[in-house]
Amino acid sequence: MKKVPHLEISPPSFARPVTPGCPTDSGVEINQLAPWATQPSHDSIPPAPRSANALSRTSSLNSTNFNAPPGAQWRIPPGSYIAFGLDTLTVAAQFPEDSEAYEVISTFPTGKYVGCVVTSYTHTGQEWSDGCDDGPIEELAVHFVGATPPQEDEMADFWMPISPASDNETTTRGAPLKTKTLFPWKDKFQWTTAGTRLAVKTVHESSLKFILEDEEFGRLEEQMTHDYPALADTASERMPVDDDGEFENVRPSFERLKVPMYALPAVVWRDVREANRRDDPTKFLDEVEELNRLVCQYSTPEFEYTMSDDMTLVDDYMDTDVDE
Repeated sequence: MKKVPHLEISPPSFARPVTPGCPTDSGVEINQLAPWATQPSHDSIPPAPRSANALSRTSSLNSTNFNAPPGAQWRIPPGSYIAFGLDTLTVAAQFPEDSEAYEVISTFPTGKYVGCVVTSYTHTGQEWSDGCDDGPIEELAVHFVGATPPQEDEMADFWMPISPASDNETTTRGAPLKTKTLFPWKDKFQWTTAGTRLAVKTVHESSLKFILEDEEFGRLEEQMTHDYPALADTASERMPVDDDGEFENVRPSFERLKVPMYALPAVVWRDVREANRRDDPTKFLDEVEELNRLVCQYSTPEFEYTMSDDMTLVDDYMDTDVDE
């Protein structure tokens, strides 16, 4: 079977490249990562992030190896459900605080979405390629949660139910995933090949957290190891070809749903009940594209911004259903 050609996906102007040495960097092999020598309990997790070497995780979304190392020394450990939204203050910081650009971008309306953390990597700001010392930043690979399975045909079969579910019987996609604290909504779907990558400086902690039971996170990882290659096979079968039988250089629409090789500045809430847009996570990607358009416009020297025109677009864009 032919392989789908690699298509570069342009990152938003405010995205961060994957941190060099991060276990989700496609150029990093498992044996290059720091070895794990201890197995602390969750109670011993330090409140502040440690160095990057101490927090590397031997999982990669670009491989089929999701075996976690012993120990869990992350601020937000893998298997955690979180609410997240774009960090517009961080995005706006590239502009002067007294500028119109800062005002518009920092107040850009965003929603809060739900996802499951599958990899976690904490490092200091100077590790960014731009040399910016922003203090500790946690880089999370997050898989989306939605009210339905993914709507893209290529990804429609790649999901797992989350408990509580109307039908608790085992389905073709396995039994519903169970969290240590009962998940607050019924009949949600864990997407197994669709998600995003976040660069997090601000975390709103809570005494109430929703984390998969250990064996359940193992089931999710196992399902992901099966679904990622299956997605590649499905994509290969459906890619358009030209008259010579070669793949056309087009970007399938489902590509925007794949976890990218760049991280988006985000704010995280440990209590997922903070999420107000928990049904359709693709709206998060719409926000990224719209915010990027604004940033690019303000970053063009000759651009003269007409607020009335663009704010109408923003208002129309945000005029969508919000979960009560």
